[in-house]
Amino acid sequence: MGMIASVLLLLLLIPAISDATHESAYTETQGFIRYSSDLLAIVTPSFFHPLFQNLDYSRQILGTNLGEGIGYIGLFVGILVIIGVVKQRDSRWWLMLGLIAWVMSLGPLLKVLDKPVQLSLEDYETYITLPFALLEGLPGFNLARTPARFTFTVAIAVAVMAGYGAAWLWQYRRKSDQKWRYVFAILLAVLIVFEYQSFFPQPTVSAEIPQAVYDLRERDD
Repeated sequence: MGMIASVLLLLLLIPAISDATHESAYTETQGFIRYSSDLLAIVTPSFFHPLFQNLDYSRQILGTNLGEGIGYIGLFVGILVIIGVVKQRDSRWWLMLGLIAWVMSLGPLLKVLDKPVQLSLEDYETYITLPFALLEGLPGFNLARTPARFTFTVAIAVAVMAGYGAAWLWQYRRKSDQKWRYVFAILLAVLIVFEYQSFFPQPTVSAEIPQAVYDLRERDD
């Protein structure tokens, strides 16, 4: 499925790839820093969540890029990840992948509270550069423009490690009452889904077409 999806995606990207061979408006619109992940994003829940909406720092970190910038691991999944990494050796390969993807998601400059960390060395002002700065100009990477999308790979790695942790807990409790084991698993799943809500409740807008749109048909141009 991954190979088929890659081929289909490549067909869609051919125009952008051909433009990238020379200077174009597409590659000039960088956005690497603005759309890179914040250092604190992995511990920052959505500010639209009913339990976390009063956290001021979450708006400062996710306010400009809630869709791609959010990389919240979560309390319950975080515990499962720790159990998986400690108890299951195979999960540590996924930890390495997750760490690499997380570093790449931070972009070319380290950001904290949605601002690049600035260093003052005597009279010289500089920033903390990260590995993505070495890659952003290479073919392929210059098409991404949004390093925060590497958090999608972080999410995959975290999900697998959490699965290892959940599997260990399931085996650890296999001698206990079977019914309570299922109750615990369902309760844990519900808590994870609730904690991960980026929008709660899901925002809606009216589907009514504005009058200004109807007025357009009265124009001849």
